[in-house]
Amino acid sequence: MTKGKQQEALAVLGHIYARNHGAPVDAYPVTALKKSNGKSDHASEEGSSCELAPIRRSETACALLRPPHLKWLALTGFLMFGLFSLLNGLFLFAPDTINKVMQGSGEEDGTICIIMNQAVNETVSPDCVDSISQDTFIIMAVTTVVYGLAVMAVSLIPISKKTLLVGMYFCVGTNCLLSGLLKNSSKLKNLRFTTVAGIMMSALQITALGIGPLTAYAVQLFPTTLRGTAVGRGANVRPARLVVGANAAGALLAVACAAAFYGFAALLFLCAALSLLLPGNRSAPSEVQSEAET
Repeated sequence: MTKGKQQEALAVLGHIYARNHGAPVDAYPVTALKKSNGKSDHASEEGSSCELAPIRRSETACALLRPPHLKWLALTGFLMFGLFSLLNGLFLFAPDTINKVMQGSGEEDGTICIIMNQAVNETVSPDCVDSISQDTFIIMAVTTVVYGLAVMAVSLIPISKKTLLVGMYFCVGTNCLLSGLLKNSSKLKNLRFTTVAGIMMSALQITALGIGPLTAYAVQLFPTTLRGTAVGRGANVRPARLVVGANAAGALLAVACAAAFYGFAALLFLCAALSLLLPGNRSAPSEVQSEAET
């Protein structure tokens, strides 16, 4: 298209359609491609003879900060924040949390936080104690393999991105809430309680299911000229989300353990509600369509 070869471009799209739908090329419903209104104002500056000359990065960045793209950028950015702040935040401390539960006396009833705050788990030496019990390692290794296979299996199910995100955020949020409420009673003693706690804490890694759909939405919600920049902006701020999530989870587990579980659960429930604002697979915002046509 950038070289003015509309028929050749249409033939390429026809072959893509045929491969994706298992239909003949003649079944492709598009019969013509719309040309752009004119050459870009700065085509000569870029030294390009193409019909669609490259756009400056500063212009694409500014376009993302203007309506209607700003709301989609903010929405997908916040959903990414909730995902990675948990995946690389609270879940990062899952092995240490399970290890402390394993070292508990097993005689005191209470939640994970109460057991973690027992005297046996208090640090009395300035030296870092990095030992981990064998049972903790086995629990984490087995559950990681099981949940990893589950994530791969669910990702292959032909369900919409929106349904997948809402279900993922809600299920992990519920699991995070139940992890904070789980109590060690007479029916759940020692290894059994630790195993249940390990399974529930390890389930937080299911949030990895949301990485693909959110990246796909970054492509769907923005026109072609802005998609690369939109995805890049999400990747650029990802390290900040990781740092915030890890530090927030570590601080909360140390001074307000219950608040860590309830706070992250509330964040995930909020993300599940905000995911309902995303368009479906077969629908796209009208402003995105009109912007793509222009």
